[in-house]
Amino acid sequence: MYPHLYTAASGLISSRRELEIVADNLANVRTPGFRPARAIFAVRGGQPAPAAGPPPMTTVPVGVRLADVWHPVRTPPLRATGNPFDMAIDGRGWFQVRTPSGIRLTRAGNFTRGEGNRLVTPDGHPVLDRAGRPITLPDGTLEVAADGTLSVDGQPAGQLAVVDIPEAALVREGGTLWRSTAGTPRPIDPAGVRIRAGHLEESGVEATEELVAMIEAQRLFEMNQRLIDVTANTVARRALELAGVR
Repeated sequence: MYPHLYTAASGLISSRRELEIVADNLANVRTPGFRPARAIFAVRGGQPAPAAGPPPMTTVPVGVRLADVWHPVRTPPLRATGNPFDMAIDGRGWFQVRTPSGIRLTRAGNFTRGEGNRLVTPDGHPVLDRAGRPITLPDGTLEVAADGTLSVDGQPAGQLAVVDIPEAALVREGGTLWRSTAGTPRPIDPAGVRIRAGHLEESGVEATEELVAMIEAQRLFEMNQRLIDVTANTVARRALELAGVR
């Protein structure tokens, strides 16, 4: 048995997964409200050494596996756009949107006026008000107050729902949408909300940091690949020797 072959193979698979995560981060370096991911690895297999006596005749190969994905909490800068449909939350909180899979949270406030004059995300998901209803905006000039109150040509048109929930209770569902896994998000009192109209929260991805992570993952991938090649050649030579082939 060649346990180091198993170890190298598991490392190869894990480093490939890390490369995929880093590549996704880099692809979203300009996506508003995007939060990067980080791979968390854990040891797979293996067995502790005996407290006394000889070591066991057989050992369980030790490998590595992707245990979880962590999203570091950062506060990216806000970028002025001048577009009244661009809205950024200055501080804690999340916007609520309705998707075919249910209500989801997002920090990406690059909204637009969609079908039926609804306020929607770029994917067409309706943005919700404090009562959990889609927001409809009549034609006219949109104004957004700091507490999330929306007005069109000076007439009230609803108020954005801004909610709060512990970061540990959220799971990303691709792009900039997040799903709660424990409990219901708590509405933030409008007095504690600060919406910046005409601004967008930039991506939390640091391009230089991701490039360094990509180089490290690529080197680990290549190292494990070389180890597998060397082990495979050793096994092949041993098999030929046992078969009497020189």
